[in-house]
Amino acid sequence: MNRGVLATAGLVLPPILLHRLWSGRRSSILSETIEDVSPEKGSSSLPLPIGEYEVFLNFRGPDTRHQITDILYRFLVNLKIRTFKDDEEIRKGEAFPPSLAKAIEQSKIFVAIFSKNYAHSKWCLGELAAFVERKEQEKGRIILPIFYLVDPRDVRCQTGPFEKAFQQHEKKFDEKTRHVWKDAMAKVGALEGWHIKSNDDFVENIRGRLQQKDGVVNLQKHIISDIMRTRYADSIVNIGEGMRILKDRISCFKFLIVLDDVDEEFGFSEIFGKIEHNVSGSRFIVTSRDVKVLGTLTEESKLYRVREMNHDHALQLFSKYAFRKDSPPSSHETLSKDIVAVAAGLPLTVKVGTNLVEGIRLNEFSEELGKECFMNLSELRYLDAKVKSLTGDCSMYLPNLRWLQLKIRTGEVLPKFSMENLVVLELLSPMKDDCGSLMHIKMANKLKVLKVFGHYGLTSFPEFPQSQSLEILHLLYFGSMSSPKDLDIGNLRNLNELQLRSCKVRKIRGGTIGMLKGLRVLEFRDFYCRKNLREVLADIGVLQFLEILRVDVKNGGAEYLFPWRNLLLGIKLPTSLKVLRTSSPVANLPELLDLEEMTVEDCDTFGLELPPADGDSNMWWKLSKLKSLKIKRTKLSLPTRLLLPSSLTTLHILECQELDWLPSLENLENVTQLIISSCPLIKEIPGLGSLLSLTKLSLVGCKAMERLPSLASLSKLDELFTSACPLVVEIQGLGGLKSLQHLTIDSAENLTRLLGFGNLLFFNKLETITITNCPLLTSLSFHDLDDGDDGCGDCQLPAVLCSLRYLSISGTMLVLDILCQMLQLAQFPSLLTFSLKVMGIDNVDVELPLEWIGSMEKLAELTLSGLVSVWKLPFLSKLRNLKKLTIAGAPNLQEVEELAGLKSLEHIKLTGCTSLQRLPADDLSSLKQLQSIDISDCANLADQFTPRKTNLTALIRWEAVVTMLDPDMLWDRPSA
Repeated sequence: MNRGVLATAGLVLPPILLHRLWSGRRSSILSETIEDVSPEKGSSSLPLPIGEYEVFLNFRGPDTRHQITDILYRFLVNLKIRTFKDDEEIRKGEAFPPSLAKAIEQSKIFVAIFSKNYAHSKWCLGELAAFVERKEQEKGRIILPIFYLVDPRDVRCQTGPFEKAFQQHEKKFDEKTRHVWKDAMAKVGALEGWHIKSNDDFVENIRGRLQQKDGVVNLQKHIISDIMRTRYADSIVNIGEGMRILKDRISCFKFLIVLDDVDEEFGFSEIFGKIEHNVSGSRFIVTSRDVKVLGTLTEESKLYRVREMNHDHALQLFSKYAFRKDSPPSSHETLSKDIVAVAAGLPLTVKVGTNLVEGIRLNEFSEELGKECFMNLSELRYLDAKVKSLTGDCSMYLPNLRWLQLKIRTGEVLPKFSMENLVVLELLSPMKDDCGSLMHIKMANKLKVLKVFGHYGLTSFPEFPQSQSLEILHLLYFGSMSSPKDLDIGNLRNLNELQLRSCKVRKIRGGTIGMLKGLRVLEFRDFYCRKNLREVLADIGVLQFLEILRVDVKNGGAEYLFPWRNLLLGIKLPTSLKVLRTSSPVANLPELLDLEEMTVEDCDTFGLELPPADGDSNMWWKLSKLKSLKIKRTKLSLPTRLLLPSSLTTLHILECQELDWLPSLENLENVTQLIISSCPLIKEIPGLGSLLSLTKLSLVGCKAMERLPSLASLSKLDELFTSACPLVVEIQGLGGLKSLQHLTIDSAENLTRLLGFGNLLFFNKLETITITNCPLLTSLSFHDLDDGDDGCGDCQLPAVLCSLRYLSISGTMLVLDILCQMLQLAQFPSLLTFSLKVMGIDNVDVELPLEWIGSMEKLAELTLSGLVSVWKLPFLSKLRNLKKLTIAGAPNLQEVEELAGLKSLEHIKLTGCTSLQRLPADDLSSLKQLQSIDISDCANLADQFTPRKTNLTALIRWEAVVTMLDPDMLWDRPSA
């Protein structure tokens, strides 16, 4: 912040304060000798002086102490005005100190310095409220507000930077206290005070502004309103008046004004007048592509030409963008140097070249690049391309293009371009040419975005500009179904986004959607229409800068009837949204109070209606800046006392199917996901451990759930996700979950416990463990270690389980005893990807253990499966970092043994293994990082499987359906 401005405030305010003090006191103040006083004196860290204070400074220390507060305090003390400057940072405890109450009691004038973080301080708010109360009791007291880099409207309404502060106070302070603070801010914010602002102004696109009607006056208005932060500029009607105001301000105050992209239409003195003796020290930075334009400025001006990059720096910049390193790979070196040479050292053009490289396979691009293709690339001004063939005339090598993008890849017809200095476009094929290659988007008239796409059915649309110059749009697939057309929307009066997506239409044309006054997004998504989209959204709450919406409608034709009938049913909306989506009812979901997301989706014909209809008492807590929600196939309805939002952060619910109850979720403590899914008639979840900032959960089928909570207060969960849930039967605390990382569980047909799950393996943030169908889960022997009732007296879990990284158990029952034994192995923590799938659960043999496969030394994938009573396998030479294997069905396996030490195997598989008998790994030439083999049914494999005539050096995949072929044929086939 400019110290000059602060000093000005410091000079101006003390005389005003003096004027407000009683007259007898004033003469004695002015007669005393002025001394130099440091800002620290008079702070509340010192004992209070005897006698009353005259001025109390109320401020947020970190924002203003070393800026306006110190300057103002120093001036006041020098003028012998007794001033109380408190230091909130040295206070301890919650109570309002007596010294502070006494200082407020004594002070006649209260100076409130509102700054960005003011409302985060309970002390600032408490002082303000106390003084407002005193003022209402004693009419002689005076409050003087200073709005330091904040808008007085934000103070009055507690919006902008103050809004978040009050949301945070909701967690710590009761509603009555918050109401008192807000009321004090509203009253003081409405008083006349001093608004201290930044004195910098950046004015872009001067060329475009000057080409508009009344361009000079409008530019003057823009600058005046930026530097004065006032609407006074609206009343300026001619150049002379604008010039006088600008000269006056610039001669009195120091400004930095940046005027970007001027051309020959620009005349400095026509806008600012002749500025002589620039005593204020204001500075102007003017940028142009044309040095002659800058030559017309005043004699005091200094020209600076931004130099081109030298070749080496340009190549380095190119390489960083294209290849994420300082130099190009040798395979692309020549091409990279060619592009950099053509870019002529202009940084933007160098970066453009990298966008082309990123978007295209380089061999395709190099075919297109040749010197005749886009000659003089230094004038390009961005492109992108992606290409596989490019036809047409590329309008005399793209004069001053200004973005484009494209794609093509055999998307039929398009190029030509130029379109007089474009400003974006995109297209991104696949394009079929019934828009006559979009008729050169009606010559573009300095376009401002567009996008398009267009596809198969196409049947016309674009013909926009005529230049109300666009400001975004999109479209995507457009028309047909069999052959609607129309659209138009009256040259889209400066829209500001829109979208549409899969389109189709027949009608809309030249009016409404509130005639798009500054729009700010909208969309329609899978959109259809055929006359006339509920009279083009019956003036959608007359917009007032909308902030997104979405919708997702179809309209006309019986198959679209129901979603259409819902189309924004009682309408109303904006007040100015912040996202939504819907398939209708809302009107006007208690006036939306700056929503922040929502969704709803199919709505099942006139569904939804969450807030109760009975007055103000629980109106979704006035939505208080919601933060997501979602819902999906809908038809809800609810109340009988519904809480929600407190301000959510996601939730979902999804297919709903006639819901049958939910809330409380007491009261969400800033959820962080949840989900739920198909919902058939829920049955419980109300508080779900009061969610303490959950971090996912999920649940899925729910089929009439039958309880769930505790999940011992979820300590910031990190996933879980159960699946179909048939009638759960326990789960409970899972040992407090200390930030879990995944788990899952799945179908759970009447689960039967889990409780502490061995204190979730001592909270080392396990990474996944899946479990699956779970018939009655009984033998997870360490599942409730917390309870001392674990049925696993001799099971000693290791003290550390370093982030497991996936363990899938399927079907379950006795296999879970094996898990218990595996967890005794000290090496298990470094397990990488372990997947034990037991698929024929009824046949799993009690003898399964197999000395848990050589202690699984840093495994790296295994997967067994079925294993119906196994018969041999052991210890696969301690696995030596395995790299896959598999095996599968295994009816009565008949060996496998050491597979020659596996030496970092790289695949195999096997599958059916129908009495495999042996697989002498010694004959597999010690594997040498094998690289696949598959096999399949394995009928009577035995000794004939020997690689007699190959050493398998990094074999790349070999499959054999061994039930049909003699494997020797595969190994010994004659050479061609």
